[in-house]
Amino acid sequence: MVSSDLRSGELVASLLSLSWRAAPPTTTTTPAVIELAISGGSGALAHRRLDGPLAASLKDLVRHQILEAARFEAGLKSRLRAFREAGIDVLLVKGWAIARRYPQRGLRHYSDLDLVIDAAHRATAEQILAAHAHDRLETDLHFSIPHMRGRDLSAIRARLVEIPLGDVVVTTLGDEDHLWLLALHGLGHGLWRSVWLVDLAVMLEQPLDFDYLYRGQRDDVQALKISLRLAQQVLGADGPAHAELPRWLEPALMEQWGRGFVMYEPLTRVPSLNQLVDDARRRWPNPIRATAQLGGPWNEWPRLPVQLLDYVRRLARFARAHDDPRGIWAK
Repeated sequence: MVSSDLRSGELVASLLSLSWRAAPPTTTTTPAVIELAISGGSGALAHRRLDGPLAASLKDLVRHQILEAARFEAGLKSRLRAFREAGIDVLLVKGWAIARRYPQRGLRHYSDLDLVIDAAHRATAEQILAAHAHDRLETDLHFSIPHMRGRDLSAIRARLVEIPLGDVVVTTLGDEDHLWLLALHGLGHGLWRSVWLVDLAVMLEQPLDFDYLYRGQRDDVQALKISLRLAQQVLGADGPAHAELPRWLEPALMEQWGRGFVMYEPLTRVPSLNQLVDDARRRWPNPIRATAQLGGPWNEWPRLPVQLLDYVRRLARFARAHDDPRGIWAK
C-alpha cells in the first residue's frame, strides 16, 4: 500500500519535472502539492508549470523572490567592494552562484551568502560583515571550500570563474566543482529541500567534463553519481547515467518531500521524557541523510542499521555538548 506521504512526494516531483527549462510544459496540481513545493523552496519553479488560478496564487511569491534576488545582489556587491578594499580575496559558493544558472531572476531563492576566505583574514572579515549588518542579509564565512575532501585544490583554483556583477567581479567555482559541492551538501541534509535536487538537474544540463567531475574519494564519487541519477530519474534531467539507484532511495525521497518541512527548536539541554520521545521521533534521520553522513554504502542493504548508527552518533555528540547554546541537534 502506497503511503500518503509517498504519493504526495511523487506529485511534487511531477510538478517540478523540467520546471527549470526555458519553456517548461504546463500541468495541473492541487493547492496542497503547491504548499509542499513552497516548503521545499520550489514555489517559483512550480509557478512556471501552472496556469489559471493556481498560477495566479503564486504571483506574490514570485514577485517577492525577484525583489529578494535584487536585495541579495545589492548586499553581495557592497560586501565584495568592502572585501576588495581590505585586500581580501573572496570565493562565493551556492546561493547566487547557482541561482544565476536559472533562466529567470527569482526562480531560485536563497537565504544567505556563503563566502570562502583565507582564515588569516577572519577578524577583518567579521568586522566588515558587522558593518553591513543593517541590511539583514545572513552571511556565512567559510575558511575552506566545503565538501572538497579528496579533490585537487590546485585544479579547483585553475578552474575558478569570474563573473561581472555591476561594478564588482564575483569569483566562484567551475561548474564541475560546484556541482560536486551542491550534490554532497544536498545529500548530507537528506535532500529534504526539493530545490536542491532541481539545482543538480540545472547543473547536470550544463556542458561538463565528467572525467574531471569524478575525481575524488571513492565514497564521495559514488554519492555524487547517486545524486545525479536521482535528478534524472525523479525530475527528468538530461545527461549520461553513471549509477543505478538502490530500490529504497527514490521512495525515501518522495516520502521526505511528501512530509514537507518540519520546524523545531534546537535542543540545548537534556529534555523531559515526553519531550525526548517527541523530539526523537521528529529528528529520526531519513535514510538518505543517514547514509550520506556515514559515507555510504549506497546499496540494497536495509537502511535501519544505518539510520540507527547515525542517530546514535548524534546522541553521543549531544551528550558531549549538551550545554552548547547553538543546539547539538542543529549541527
